[in-house]
Amino acid sequence: MAAISLVALLIVGGGVLAFGFLCSPPSLEITGDAHKKNFAAHFLGEYCDSLSNLTLTDATSNTVVWSVEIKPDVAFCYFSFSPGNNPAFVSGVSRVIVPTNETSFTLTPRTKYKITVRRSGSTTRCGIATQTLAF
Repeated sequence: MAAISLVALLIVGGGVLAFGFLCSPPSLEITGDAHKKNFAAHFLGEYCDSLSNLTLTDATSNTVVWSVEIKPDVAFCYFSFSPGNNPAFVSGVSRVIVPTNETSFTLTPRTKYKITVRRSGSTTRCGIATQTLAF
């Protein structure tokens, strides 16, 4: 009986650890200055974390400025933004959702933006990271 309880405890404990591991958000590191912001999405602190989509929102008006889907076979984890015009389509992106039918989007200095990234393979609220930035 004790052996069965121990096995059940190990299975439940392993399941909880696996869920925490798979559900944890990407580590999104933002570096740079008022002229350029660099982003790095890491898994386990050092490995490139594959993302499935990325959304950049004006934090004041809650308007989506840029939203893209990432190619599933591409490790998309390093990207950057600058104030002014930014290309809407970049290497690794499979589809630009916003802006529709535009080649670029504009970021304004002293405006707060919220960036949200979703880890590849995540279909729930798991694996999502959000941070705020401004130039």
